[in-house]
Amino acid sequence: MEDFSSYLKGIDEKTSKIPENNLLFLGSWFCENLLQRCKNHIQVLLTDEEVSLINEILSYLWNLVDEKEQMDRSKINLLYEKLNDIDETDLDATDYQQEEIYQLIIYLDEVLKYCKSGIRGFENSISQSIINVIDIMLQDEDKDILSKEGFQDALVQNEIKAQFEMISLLKEKKLTSEFKHWLRK
Repeated sequence: MEDFSSYLKGIDEKTSKIPENNLLFLGSWFCENLLQRCKNHIQVLLTDEEVSLINEILSYLWNLVDEKEQMDRSKINLLYEKLNDIDETDLDATDYQQEEIYQLIIYLDEVLKYCKSGIRGFENSISQSIINVIDIMLQDEDKDILSKEGFQDALVQNEIKAQFEMISLLKEKKLTSEFKHWLRK
């Protein structure tokens, strides 16, 4: 992958080939990583109730992935409504720690929408969630992900490698929550 444009093209092409039965895993895997990234500062910016809700949603999504629970439209609608009560607009998009929380809320919302509708579409954009956070981190170092130097940064390349490895695996095999931290440090 030589630049951000080729990454976008590659991720669009690869995610479109993920079977329907693995899309929920993909969404949960990204959200899990975002939660792990922000777990030490999320309670400073959100209320205990909001953090509890986020954990409840992610736990429910993993239970769906593992088929420990069946898809319950009324529960999904309730979680979706509660999540939409969180005002993420106050989060500072130039602060990578706040951006992690913002991306987590936005993409939990997208995954819940997918659960409600069954319509694909979040998988391409969710792939950029962590890249967006890394981009803000790079900007703090006066690097730009759109530049060759910024794109070649180890954080970017490691994330892209993890994404493409996971996507390749999801095209071949149904995964469970046992793999939720796979390819993540």
